[in-house]
Amino acid sequence: MSLRAYNGMMTKKGFKYIQDETIKRIDKFKEASKDQIAERYADLFIKYLDLDESIKLDLKFDAINEKDILSLIDKINSKNILYYIFQTSKILSKSKYLNDFTVHLNLTIEEIENKILVYPNILVNEHKDILLEYLEDWYYQNQCNPDDRVPEDEWNERSKDWYVFNEISNYLCQIQLFKPDEIFNNLLNDFRGDDLINRILKFIPSKEKRIKDKAIHLILKEYEMNDVFDYLKLKKELLSDNRKVQNYIDEMKVDVVDINYDLIKDLEFKK
Repeated sequence: MSLRAYNGMMTKKGFKYIQDETIKRIDKFKEASKDQIAERYADLFIKYLDLDESIKLDLKFDAINEKDILSLIDKINSKNILYYIFQTSKILSKSKYLNDFTVHLNLTIEEIENKILVYPNILVNEHKDILLEYLEDWYYQNQCNPDDRVPEDEWNERSKDWYVFNEISNYLCQIQLFKPDEIFNNLLNDFRGDDLINRILKFIPSKEKRIKDKAIHLILKEYEMNDVFDYLKLKKELLSDNRKVQNYIDEMKVDVVDINYDLIKDLEFKK
């Protein structure tokens, strides 16, 4: 039987300790979630403005396996790009599948002997580091050699703990942060305005990087490559060959538009 508790954590300080320390860090969890959302916004604006890619197709791809969600997205009718992404993000946050707008956090908790095991669903990478500020790493997996950093007796104890974890029928104990199905707890509902736009700007790369990325994109488009390996090989070469890319930039006068507060706020889809 396979056992992969990669994000397993533990404490011996009791449930009240978990509750208090989690509540104490709600703002930190929220900031990490907002950053992930804003970074996705920034990526969509960059792709649209620099690479001429479709924001709508990109977002619909996140819902490719869910007809109900796709149907809701199709009903969004907005020329303003920021508003369109905002409305779509609220829908995608409720998806059954992982995407950049699923930023909630569930902690499944169970006491076993003198320990309280905590298993989080890590949807935002930074959430793990925050949890490890007050919980001990208690991960386990049995598909490769044991972790050399963990004593053998502790490794065996972890194995026993996770094999029986969450096996009690009809019982589930969880702490849920930013639950997407509840209007007052889904943080995407109110993540807008200055906070959102200023945070998006934080994740916009430098103009120099954007120009280089655009040039590489344009060079790759000039080649008809049916083999993924050839495509990736050429892309790797371009990323390391600054002279070739710079020559292309100079020759083709590659440039990008400045992305500022007003542009993000007012930009509309091309007709």
